[in-house]
Amino acid sequence: MQKELQIGWVDVVLEDLFSHVTGGDWGLDPETEGAEGFSKVVCIRGGELRNWRVDKGKTASIRLVKDSSINTRRLKIGDILLEISGGGPDQPVGRTVIIDEEVFKNHPELPKVCTNFLRLVRLVDVVNKQYINQYLQYFYSSGEVVKYQGGSNNLRNLKFGDYSSIKIPLPPLPEQQRMVAKLDRLFGHLDALKTCLDRIPQLLKDFRQKVLTQAVTGQLTEGWREGRELGEWKTEIASVCCDKVQSGGTPKGGGFTDEGIPFLKVYNIVNNQIDFEYRPQFVTIEVQNKALSKSIAYPGDVLMNIVGPPLNKIAILPADYPEWNLNQAITLFRTKKYLLNTFLYYFFCEGKSVREVMGETKGVVGQINISLSQCRDFEIPIPPFDEQQEIVRRVESLFAKADQIEAGYQKLKAKIEQLPQALLAKAFHGELVQQLPTDGDARDLLEQIKQAKAGLGKGGKTKKMKGNDKVRMVAEKSAKYGSR
Repeated sequence: MQKELQIGWVDVVLEDLFSHVTGGDWGLDPETEGAEGFSKVVCIRGGELRNWRVDKGKTASIRLVKDSSINTRRLKIGDILLEISGGGPDQPVGRTVIIDEEVFKNHPELPKVCTNFLRLVRLVDVVNKQYINQYLQYFYSSGEVVKYQGGSNNLRNLKFGDYSSIKIPLPPLPEQQRMVAKLDRLFGHLDALKTCLDRIPQLLKDFRQKVLTQAVTGQLTEGWREGRELGEWKTEIASVCCDKVQSGGTPKGGGFTDEGIPFLKVYNIVNNQIDFEYRPQFVTIEVQNKALSKSIAYPGDVLMNIVGPPLNKIAILPADYPEWNLNQAITLFRTKKYLLNTFLYYFFCEGKSVREVMGETKGVVGQINISLSQCRDFEIPIPPFDEQQEIVRRVESLFAKADQIEAGYQKLKAKIEQLPQALLAKAFHGELVQQLPTDGDARDLLEQIKQAKAGLGKGGKTKKMKGNDKVRMVAEKSAKYGSR
């Protein structure tokens, strides 16, 4: 990924930074009886990585693992957990997280380990571990990690041996530290911004609901009515103010065709509009005029689903076809001339009718139904016709403004989601922080890495240095950096 290195930087193979690598198993259920030689641990799985920045492994499970394996699997601050198995068609494996002190606040009395879907990667101490983890996250987000994967779409595996050979651009340690500090600050600002942005969808939802409530209760046009001789609002049940209130049916034996009269099901009502592009079905004109004649629908009819959950999916039939039909889970409302179909549409969108009958709904387990008789008894507020028109105009104007805000939010959200990768790219191309003459040369750091690796004994434990060796290392570092 890194074509040209900055002055004083070097490429280092990831594997050369390892001081200890291990995996693990899922262990036993904590209630297992007679599990001698086993102890309780907090076992982190791949699933914990999905929301790591917030949870820090709080959703991990308590398991029993062999006492003999705990010491080699026990997590420490600065360890990196690498996902090596899992994923899916749209989710490659290779995500990483770094262990910090927050992880140990959950069940502090228990050791923390990982499962065999993860690898515990411990790095030598002479590099900034957060810097390496941030590079691995950048490597994952860039899509390069896919080149190191095998398995099926449903269960991907990271080819750990090949992955361990990737090269990482390594600046001198002081520059690494400045990069990490700046990235932490910038990512903190981004998290705060995302938190604020995440409130916008709910705020817009609440705004639209308030507009609808004010519309159907008269508050939206309260000032507009002053000085106008309009008459009073009245209330009528749906069977009175509508020429037709009727649910549909399903033709015997299916009877569906590839063309003819469009036949609607609940899944064709999306975001309070008709979406007939999704799994369209048709019936013949013969079926329309005989078996389904009672539920012939026309453009302008208002539709409501009466089988859920969810209930209160509303739509107005468009003029894409001169006639439609619908199944038994949908009811049509055909308004009389003194009731605007768009006003009735917004009244149903507000949801009062459905809320009032929720306690009386029936259905099988996991399903709720509104009956046709309940639909015909819905009480509909009816303002004067001119006021209906003004209400509809105001609702549509306010909703258009909300739609503009939502479109701006979506654009801003998309840009913000791209920022972390852009910031990491700048960092690993040497463009995020200024290089300083006192930083030194990463080739010297490479020597320290080699020395640290050479000092590792069996199992990744550091060999104890003799007094003369310590004095020599201090003298060498002073000679290299003291004059810079």
